[in-house]
Amino acid sequence: MLVPRTCSELTEKNDAQPSEKPLAEYEGNAAYVLLGAPGAGKTVAFQEESQREGACHVTVRDFLTFDEPEWQGRTLFIDGLDEAPAGSADHRTPLDGIRAKLFALGKPRFRLSCREADWLGASDRTHLAKVSNDGEVRVLRLNPLSRNQTRDLLAERQDVDGADAFIEHAEAQGISSLLGNPQDLEMLASAVSSGKWPQTRQETFDLACRHLLRENIEEHDIGNADADLLHAAGRLCAVLLLGGYQGVDRRANAERDHVALREVTGASQGVLKAVLRTRLFVYPSSPVATPAHRQIAEYLSGRYLAGLIRDGLPVGRIIALLTGADGGVVSGLRGLCAWLAAHSQTGRLDLLERDPIGAVLYGDVRAFAAEEKQRLIQALEQHAARDPRNLLSRQDLDARWGDLATPDVEPIFRQALTDADGDAKQVVAQALLAALERGNSIPTLRPLLMDVVRNDDCWPVVRSAALRAYLKERGNDGSVGELKGLLDDINAGTIRDPVDGLRG
Repeated sequence: MLVPRTCSELTEKNDAQPSEKPLAEYEGNAAYVLLGAPGAGKTVAFQEESQREGACHVTVRDFLTFDEPEWQGRTLFIDGLDEAPAGSADHRTPLDGIRAKLFALGKPRFRLSCREADWLGASDRTHLAKVSNDGEVRVLRLNPLSRNQTRDLLAERQDVDGADAFIEHAEAQGISSLLGNPQDLEMLASAVSSGKWPQTRQETFDLACRHLLRENIEEHDIGNADADLLHAAGRLCAVLLLGGYQGVDRRANAERDHVALREVTGASQGVLKAVLRTRLFVYPSSPVATPAHRQIAEYLSGRYLAGLIRDGLPVGRIIALLTGADGGVVSGLRGLCAWLAAHSQTGRLDLLERDPIGAVLYGDVRAFAAEEKQRLIQALEQHAARDPRNLLSRQDLDARWGDLATPDVEPIFRQALTDADGDAKQVVAQALLAALERGNSIPTLRPLLMDVVRNDDCWPVVRSAALRAYLKERGNDGSVGELKGLLDDINAGTIRDPVDGLRG
């Protein structure tokens, strides 16, 4: 079942006002970029829009590789900037290659999709505007599923006994952040159908992958243990992601961008073939298998590599495969790195310092120890010191920021919100307040939140975020006096209004 999706538009400052506009309203624009979290539904949205417009839908990889006559003079939906292979013969970035190709095609109308954490904001927008035929590029963010859309999707599943009860149970379990993302929702429903409610996103993916592994498995494959099949699936996914391949070709001679199954080692060919027959893989073309979703490939790859580390493979050798010359994580491997950090405590701190934003948005940090979350927050501050706008624009991506807010981090959050002097610390304070708004309740922080709301030395966006977090913590227990005192001081001019129009 497909549900109509809407989007919000980001300004050039990467601010977004909530909106419920369908993509179809942007059909007349020369160019736009569609951003969203992993699994948010960008590809499905592009497939629907390109079909409705009679346009061409093509992956970034294919767009950079081929020259198709049908692209001439037509609107192009170019899908998956973050999935483009890293590096090229002339050392251009994938975005540079896309720009060159669009220029050579005469600047046709185009749409480009990308994971939001891999979008560089104003810089990328400026570069793309040079190949837009009117010099402008709109930047859109795919909105999460509404509660009604989530209910409609769940109601279509035969293995869900009551959509409303399912939603309420997920909220009670503290994993409601999975409900607004179509792929996460699919994984959660599959996990629950196996007979157990997961507690975290990582457990959700584990249960769902095991469920997909067993569904439709052939009788002669049943003898293979789950552990062997998951190991083999992880091996295949790691080969695909690290090698930059699109799929596994069962033929002896693989076509370009595919790896031949017979070239994959580390598991028996029989077990590998059994894995390719499960629902973890799909067949977009007859002899070639691809992971059912990139998130599944990233999760299984991270799980597999973590197993190699436990078995004695030096973590440095794996990190060397995942990072570039500057020491940063390669864009197309950020999801894999995030899941490796979730699975492997050995390499976790190193990976957190290299890509703290990716760890939060692509993996699962909820179960990390308080000390590890503290290191992650310190890495966020270092990141903000280098590029504050990059972190500012990432804080309302989705509810995964809430995974940082657990009761054991109360003293860490208290220290960070008390000592928020300087731009980098203000940016991090805003991120932590977004986590408090979306995560578990930490009632002991409520007085401090009101102190931040009242602090005119804090940025207005920080004070506004603190007010939202305070109202969430306040719940239904009153505290009318605190709010009345705040309004009295605003009306008296003692402090500035933290939110435009709060006084009214």
